[in-house]
Amino acid sequence: MNIRRISFLLFFFLMGCQSTNPPDLPNQSTAPISETMPSTWDRYQDRSLEEQISLTGFSSQPEATMYFDFDTFPSRVRVIYTGESRPISPQKQELLSLYIEMRGDDPSIVDFFQTEYRFLEGSSEYWLPIQHPLIPYLEDELEVGDTATLFVILIGANAENGALDHVILINEFIK
Repeated sequence: MNIRRISFLLFFFLMGCQSTNPPDLPNQSTAPISETMPSTWDRYQDRSLEEQISLTGFSSQPEATMYFDFDTFPSRVRVIYTGESRPISPQKQELLSLYIEMRGDDPSIVDFFQTEYRFLEGSSEYWLPIQHPLIPYLEDELEVGDTATLFVILIGANAENGALDHVILINEFIK
Protein backbone atom coordinates (compact mmCIF):
# COMPACT_ATOMS: atom_id res chain seq x y z
CA MET A 1 0.00 0.00 0.00
CA ASN A 2 1.11 3.52 -0.65
CA ILE A 3 1.73 5.64 2.45
CA ARG A 4 1.01 8.78 0.44
CA ARG A 5 -2.68 8.05 0.71
CA ILE A 6 -4.40 9.44 3.74
CA SER A 7 -7.29 6.99 3.53
CA PHE A 8 -5.76 4.78 6.20
CA LEU A 9 -7.07 6.91 9.07
CA LEU A 10 -10.56 7.04 7.64
CA PHE A 11 -10.41 3.31 7.04
CA PHE A 12 -10.32 2.69 10.79
CA PHE A 13 -13.67 4.45 11.14
CA LEU A 14 -15.30 2.37 8.42
CA MET A 15 -13.49 -0.97 8.49
CA GLY A 16 -16.50 -2.81 9.75
CA CYS A 17 -15.55 -3.79 13.28
CA GLN A 18 -18.31 -5.64 15.09
CA SER A 19 -17.62 -3.71 18.29
CA THR A 20 -15.15 -1.33 19.81
CA ASN A 21 -13.87 -4.01 22.18
CA PRO A 22 -10.51 -5.58 21.35
CA PRO A 23 -10.60 -9.17 20.16
CA ASP A 24 -10.05 -11.95 22.68
CA LEU A 25 -6.36 -12.76 22.77
CA PRO A 26 -4.67 -15.68 24.49
CA ASN A 27 -4.16 -14.85 28.17
CA GLN A 28 -0.47 -15.63 28.48
CA SER A 29 0.68 -14.84 24.95
CA THR A 30 4.27 -13.71 24.58
CA ALA A 31 3.86 -13.14 20.83
CA PRO A 32 3.91 -9.53 19.65
CA ILE A 33 0.53 -8.08 18.73
CA SER A 34 1.52 -8.11 15.05
CA GLU A 35 1.66 -11.91 15.25
CA THR A 36 -1.56 -12.39 17.19
CA MET A 37 -3.77 -9.94 15.29
CA PRO A 38 -4.25 -9.76 11.52
CA SER A 39 -3.27 -6.65 9.60
CA THR A 40 -6.27 -4.39 9.02
CA TRP A 41 -5.93 -4.88 5.26
CA ASP A 42 -5.79 -8.65 5.81
CA ARG A 43 -9.40 -8.49 6.98
CA TYR A 44 -10.41 -7.90 3.38
CA GLN A 45 -11.17 -11.26 1.78
CA ASP A 46 -10.93 -12.07 -1.91
CA ARG A 47 -14.43 -12.28 -3.34
CA SER A 48 -16.57 -10.73 -6.05
CA LEU A 49 -18.99 -7.87 -5.50
CA GLU A 50 -21.79 -10.31 -6.28
CA GLU A 51 -20.54 -12.66 -3.54
CA GLN A 52 -20.22 -9.77 -1.08
CA ILE A 53 -23.81 -8.69 -1.80
CA SER A 54 -25.12 -12.25 -1.41
CA LEU A 55 -23.62 -12.46 2.09
CA THR A 56 -25.94 -9.73 3.40
CA GLY A 57 -29.19 -11.63 3.01
CA PHE A 58 -31.02 -8.38 2.20
CA SER A 59 -34.33 -8.94 0.46
CA SER A 60 -36.48 -6.11 -0.77
CA GLN A 61 -39.65 -5.80 1.29
CA PRO A 62 -42.40 -3.30 0.42
CA GLU A 63 -42.24 -1.55 3.81
CA ALA A 64 -38.42 -1.26 3.99
CA THR A 65 -36.54 1.60 2.34
CA MET A 66 -33.10 1.00 3.86
CA TYR A 67 -31.09 -1.97 5.03
CA PHE A 68 -27.97 -1.83 7.21
CA ASP A 69 -25.32 -4.42 7.93
CA PHE A 70 -22.67 -3.88 10.56
CA ASP A 71 -20.75 -6.93 9.39
CA THR A 72 -19.52 -5.04 6.34
CA PHE A 73 -17.90 -8.06 4.71
CA PRO A 74 -14.56 -6.34 3.94
CA SER A 75 -13.63 -7.54 0.47
CA ARG A 76 -10.89 -7.32 -2.13
CA VAL A 77 -12.65 -7.28 -5.48
CA ARG A 78 -11.25 -7.30 -9.02
CA VAL A 79 -13.12 -4.90 -11.31
CA ILE A 80 -12.70 -2.96 -14.54
CA TYR A 81 -12.30 0.81 -14.25
CA THR A 82 -14.57 2.80 -16.61
CA GLY A 83 -13.39 6.30 -15.69
CA GLU A 84 -17.00 7.45 -15.28
CA SER A 85 -17.94 9.36 -12.14
CA ARG A 86 -20.90 11.24 -10.73
CA PRO A 87 -21.93 12.85 -7.45
CA ILE A 88 -23.15 10.34 -4.86
CA SER A 89 -26.96 10.16 -4.82
CA PRO A 90 -28.88 11.79 -1.95
CA GLN A 91 -30.23 8.33 -1.01
CA LYS A 92 -26.72 6.88 -0.64
CA GLN A 93 -25.62 9.99 1.24
CA GLU A 94 -28.53 9.58 3.67
CA LEU A 95 -27.81 5.89 4.23
CA LEU A 96 -24.13 6.65 4.86
CA SER A 97 -25.03 9.43 7.31
CA LEU A 98 -27.39 7.17 9.26
CA TYR A 99 -24.85 4.34 9.27
CA ILE A 100 -22.15 6.61 10.70
CA GLU A 101 -24.58 8.04 13.27
CA MET A 102 -25.66 4.55 14.41
CA ARG A 103 -22.03 3.50 14.81
CA GLY A 104 -21.28 6.64 16.82
CA ASP A 105 -18.52 7.69 14.43
CA ASP A 106 -17.52 11.25 13.56
CA PRO A 107 -20.27 12.69 11.31
CA SER A 108 -17.65 14.50 9.19
CA ILE A 109 -16.74 11.12 7.66
CA VAL A 110 -19.71 11.61 5.33
CA ASP A 111 -17.83 14.50 3.71
CA PHE A 112 -15.17 12.07 2.48
CA PHE A 113 -17.71 10.35 0.22
CA GLN A 114 -19.10 12.81 -2.32
CA THR A 115 -18.30 11.01 -5.59
CA GLU A 116 -18.91 7.54 -6.92
CA TYR A 117 -17.23 5.76 -9.83
CA ARG A 118 -18.63 3.16 -12.20
CA PHE A 119 -16.86 -0.22 -12.28
CA LEU A 120 -17.61 -3.39 -14.19
CA GLU A 121 -17.52 -6.93 -12.87
CA GLY A 122 -18.43 -9.42 -15.56
CA SER A 123 -21.63 -8.16 -17.17
CA SER A 124 -22.68 -6.17 -14.08
CA GLU A 125 -21.96 -2.52 -13.39
CA TYR A 126 -21.58 -0.93 -9.98
CA TRP A 127 -21.48 2.70 -8.87
CA LEU A 128 -19.21 2.78 -5.82
CA PRO A 129 -18.58 5.79 -3.55
CA ILE A 130 -14.88 6.46 -3.04
CA GLN A 131 -13.05 8.46 -0.39
CA HIS A 132 -12.29 11.90 -1.78
CA PRO A 133 -8.54 11.76 -0.97
CA LEU A 134 -8.21 8.67 -3.22
CA ILE A 135 -9.72 10.27 -6.32
CA PRO A 136 -6.56 11.98 -7.68
CA TYR A 137 -4.61 8.72 -7.28
CA LEU A 138 -7.37 6.68 -8.91
CA GLU A 139 -7.49 9.02 -11.89
CA ASP A 140 -3.71 9.20 -12.14
CA GLU A 141 -2.93 5.49 -11.75
CA LEU A 142 -5.79 3.89 -13.69
CA GLU A 143 -6.78 4.19 -17.32
CA VAL A 144 -10.16 3.28 -18.76
CA GLY A 145 -10.30 -0.49 -19.15
CA ASP A 146 -7.67 -1.24 -16.47
CA THR A 147 -8.32 -4.00 -13.97
CA ALA A 148 -7.99 -2.88 -10.36
CA THR A 149 -8.34 -4.45 -6.94
CA LEU A 150 -10.64 -2.45 -4.70
CA PHE A 151 -10.76 -2.75 -0.93
CA VAL A 152 -14.46 -2.27 -0.19
CA ILE A 153 -17.03 -2.58 2.57
CA LEU A 154 -20.78 -2.99 2.16
CA ILE A 155 -22.70 -0.89 4.69
CA GLY A 156 -26.26 -1.35 3.49
CA ALA A 157 -28.74 -0.88 0.68
CA ASN A 158 -31.52 1.44 -0.37
CA ALA A 159 -34.73 -0.13 -1.62
CA GLU A 160 -36.70 1.53 -4.36
CA ASN A 161 -39.46 0.03 -6.51
CA GLY A 162 -38.53 -3.49 -5.39
CA ALA A 163 -34.86 -3.11 -6.35
CA LEU A 164 -31.89 -2.82 -4.02
CA ASP A 165 -29.10 -0.29 -4.54
CA HIS A 166 -26.22 -1.56 -2.40
CA VAL A 167 -23.90 0.99 -0.80
CA ILE A 168 -20.37 -0.35 -1.17
CA LEU A 169 -17.58 2.03 -0.15
CA ILE A 170 -14.06 2.05 -1.61
CA ASN A 171 -11.42 2.43 1.10
CA GLU A 172 -8.34 1.70 -1.03
CA PHE A 173 -7.32 0.33 -4.41
CA ILE A 174 -4.31 -1.16 -6.17
CA LYS A 175 -3.67 -1.57 -9.86
